[in-house]
Formats: sequence, structure tokens, C-alpha cells
Amino acid sequence: LNPNSGNCPMVFRISDDGSGFTEGDIEIRENGIALSGGKQSSVSAVNSGGKWFFSPSGHGGLLSYCPNVGVLYQILVTDGVGNTGSYTSTGDLPPIADGDLTVTMSNNPFDPTVEPLTLRITLKKSATVTAKIYDMGGDLVRTLNPMVGGNLFWDGKTEGGTTIVANGVYLAYIVAEGGGGSISTVVKIAVVKK
Repeated sequence: LNPNSGNCPMVFRISDDGSGFTEGDIEIRENGIALSGGKQSSVSAVNSGGKWFFSPSGHGGLLSYCPNVGVLYQILVTDGVGNTGSYTSTGDLPPIADGDLTVTMSNNPFDPTVEPLTLRITLKKSATVTAKIYDMGGDLVRTLNPMVGGNLFWDGKTEGGTTIVANGVYLAYIVAEGGGGSISTVVKIAVVKK
């Protein structure tokens, strides 16, 4: 994958070594989340964020893509034998700083036998978010999966995913990294099984 331009739309030349790929083998991710929709019927319709069009040509083709403002994006192409090529924006975004990350919880204290805890993450700038749950002794309990639609979920289970933790207070250490900067916050979580 080689970008030809930095303007909207950006044009990427995708070359095929003969293993074959189709438009359906192209995946575009923004801030780690696969773009759903956005495919246009012509290159002229690629005129705003999240829109793309692929024009096959010979052994490959041209991908025209316009990212949403302020996102880190990744383009993945998997050929017919399972090889994946990718292009990831390095991001010329301003560094994330204090005040750019807010965390709220939907159900704290929570009973993991009833429903998972939802950590709602609000970002003012594009960033990659990771979260780890620790017990009060500082031992790692669980690393949470990547965000889904701005939310992180904890089912109250340990790292192996089979054991529900005991009642008590746990700490969620949340880190946001973007634009060469990093910020973190810690929130207390109360587990109360009834």
C-alpha cells in the first residue's frame, strides 16, 4: 500500500502479487474500529470523512479514501492465501493532554453475576485506549479488550476469563495514547455480588 496524496480523498495504490484479492478483502479501521459502511459507488462521491471507493486495475487497483477528522486510520488488505498488507497513519495529530480523557461508569457498584461493568470513555482527541483492572494489593486482575463504540466492558472475571472476582474494591488503570502524548486515570470499582 502506498499513499499518493495527503488530501481528501487520499489515493492508495494496492498491488497484487498474483494471490488475488477483491474489494471485500479491504478493511479500513479508524481509531481501531472497523469502518462500517462508507463504501461509495464512484470516486467522485469520496468527498467527506469515512468514505471510500476501490477501483480495480490490472494486478491491484486504486483505493480512494477520506478519513474522518482527527482519527488514526489503518488500511488492511488480505489476499487470497491469507497474507495481509497494511498501511497505518502515523498521525500528525496534536498530543493528547490532561482534560482530553473522561471516564464514567454505568453501574458502580456492580454485580458481575447480573451484568458487566461499562466504562464509558470520552476523548477530546484521537487516541488508543487501554485499561487494566488491579486488586487493592496491586496485582493485575484483567486486561480489558479494546473499546467498542467508546465503551470498555468488564465481566468481573480474572485474566483467564473463567473465575469471577471476590466482592471488594478494584482499580481500573486507563491509559490514552495519541499524537505522541499519553495520559492516564484511575477509577475505583466496587464489586458486590448479591
